[in-house]
Amino acid sequence: MGLCLSIFSRRGSSAVRFPPRPGLGDLPESCVASVLLYLDPPQICQLAMLNRAMRLASYADFVWESKLPLNYEDVVARVFDKDDALCRNLCKRDIYSMLCRPNSFDAGTKKVWLDKTIGRTCISIPSNELTITGIDDRRYWTRIPTQESRFSSVAYLQQIWWFQVDGELDFPFPTGSYSLFFRVHLGRTHRRFGRRVCNSEHVHGWDKKPVRFQVSTWDGQQATKQCYLKEPGKWKHYHAGNFVVVGSREFRKQIEPTNGAAGDGTLGGDDRSLCACSTILAVLCGHHPGQLLPPIRPRRTFGAPPLCRPIRGGSLIPLVWIFIELAFSGADAFRLRLDGALPKVLRDYYLFHRLRLPHWMLTVLFGFRSHIYYMSGDAWKEGGIDATGSLMVITLKVISCAINYNDGLLKDEDLRDTQRKNRLLKLPSLLEYFGYCLCCGSHFAGPVYEMEAYIEWIERKGIWKPTEKGSPPSPYLATLRAVLQAAVCMGLYLYLVPRFPLSRFAEPVYEEYGFWKRLSYQYMSGFTARWKYYFIWSISEASIILSGLGFSGWTDSNPPKPRWNRAINVDIVGVELAKSAVQIPSAWNIQVSTWLRHYVYDRLVQKGKKPGFFQLLATQTVSAVWHGLYPGYMIFFVQSALMIAGSRVIYRWQQANKTSILRHVLVLMNFAYTLLVLNYSCVGFMVLSLHETLSAFRSVYFVGTIVPIVVLLLGNIIKPARPARSKARKDE
Repeated sequence: MGLCLSIFSRRGSSAVRFPPRPGLGDLPESCVASVLLYLDPPQICQLAMLNRAMRLASYADFVWESKLPLNYEDVVARVFDKDDALCRNLCKRDIYSMLCRPNSFDAGTKKVWLDKTIGRTCISIPSNELTITGIDDRRYWTRIPTQESRFSSVAYLQQIWWFQVDGELDFPFPTGSYSLFFRVHLGRTHRRFGRRVCNSEHVHGWDKKPVRFQVSTWDGQQATKQCYLKEPGKWKHYHAGNFVVVGSREFRKQIEPTNGAAGDGTLGGDDRSLCACSTILAVLCGHHPGQLLPPIRPRRTFGAPPLCRPIRGGSLIPLVWIFIELAFSGADAFRLRLDGALPKVLRDYYLFHRLRLPHWMLTVLFGFRSHIYYMSGDAWKEGGIDATGSLMVITLKVISCAINYNDGLLKDEDLRDTQRKNRLLKLPSLLEYFGYCLCCGSHFAGPVYEMEAYIEWIERKGIWKPTEKGSPPSPYLATLRAVLQAAVCMGLYLYLVPRFPLSRFAEPVYEEYGFWKRLSYQYMSGFTARWKYYFIWSISEASIILSGLGFSGWTDSNPPKPRWNRAINVDIVGVELAKSAVQIPSAWNIQVSTWLRHYVYDRLVQKGKKPGFFQLLATQTVSAVWHGLYPGYMIFFVQSALMIAGSRVIYRWQQANKTSILRHVLVLMNFAYTLLVLNYSCVGFMVLSLHETLSAFRSVYFVGTIVPIVVLLLGNIIKPARPARSKARKDE
């Protein structure tokens, strides 16, 4: 040993050097890979850290293919998009890494992954994908939301001793034996002061008498297991039984596990897991901190311009809201906003996933308090703004969140198409909720949009995800159009408002006008006031489009063109040239009208019945209270209900007449009727006080009130035959 040391220490010597000893780095890569073939994945990851040869050998495809299950190609095809270029170019090592993470399939309703701890393929099925039979009574079992499940909801069982679960799973199982597990939790958990608390007061008897699980399949396989349920407050897997798959890789399994339990108490069932037990499946490991397998980072392909790329989670939105409130409202008004808006948002976030629907009454009461405190109509009459504008928008968002979250707990067959589209299946985070409520583009005047769309926007999902039609387009051209529209609206308003001021209704010169001149002045006053709202909504539309949230998809044309109608809140031509009063809600304050339709009007209609005047009047009353507590608002919206009901009568007459001349006369009559009653009614919306509203109505002999009532009375007398309509028209 001393000789070797002396030789290696003499660097400048001309003596013959001994060749260095061979090391692990000199082993051939193929030889190292052949050794790694017999190791487990965690051991491969550890050896890959030794040197470069080990690391290069650990990338060999045949090494990782031996660790993958026999059906891995079918699993990849089931889980990942076939057109995804990233997945097509992955090596076996990267495929293994991706499969070790929970991956959704069947439209996100189930999850599959490879678990290194048991070395098997696992499939997790949520309780809402299975059918629970037995005592179908919500007193005994129901579904509740929870953040402790990967599927955001669990089946909550109480005071029940027997139930049956039916389920069908279509998955490419390799031949082998499989085990079925129930993931069960005793007691019900909740959060208290930020800490998890489990209520197990009524849980007893489960550790005294065993629970019997029975598993049966459609091909006659049966298994029975008994076990004690212990450790309340923890999620535990309980083995229910095994079944065998023979000779087929594409296997559809119908499983009927029956749970018979002795004792009483509360049982919460989360998801059911199918874990492979066959020895022919390779043991796989997932990526965890400290291991060598890095997470796969897909290339960034989102092509929208920088202003269209939302901040992840909307984290800057509350800060921008504070800046805007200080800039536009001042410190005193901002202090009042902090006293109102922020506690309201926090309170509603705490309540709406607990009390759900009943809590919206507190929101309405908060709106009453704000309207009484600010009396916003005076500020708007003088051309100013106050806090109620933003609080009104927040009120709609809070109520829609609560109702959509409640819809997420209902069955699909009990929901309308719009309810299924907008429902929330899991509770949004506090940051997402703040960002949605305080989003500055629609903060002061709307438009109102759905929480589901907002979450998809900030997470770049849905229509904001790049597709074959392209990435979300540039918003600048659509923004410029909205800004130019706003400039034209403001110019017309500034030109008309000095010529038709609201103050003239109280001046003696107005009393000197004749009937027709008073009526025309009411029309011009309403026409002038509408341009102010056109300007406000156009500016708001521009801000939403610029953020990227205004994007609503692509047209079906070739080539496809982007649509930016999510933020459109008014159709100016549709309002001013409406052929029927029924068309006005779909052209004026469009998003609020849509909100009223989905969350008030449709929900007042009983299943199997048609809506009538009551639903219309109730909807308009809610809209009036939402705008404020001035008598003018209430009078305007009651007038609107009469106006729309009368217009429907004229439309029925119009549709029943086959004579073209008479039909054109009725079309012109409906247009004149809408023009008269709309501009007559909107005087109350502008002057607000009861005395001024009645004085303006009296000056034209209440013509805008008498005409709709007369039309409604005539509609009960003159009832035209209903024209034959096709099935498609009836469905519409």
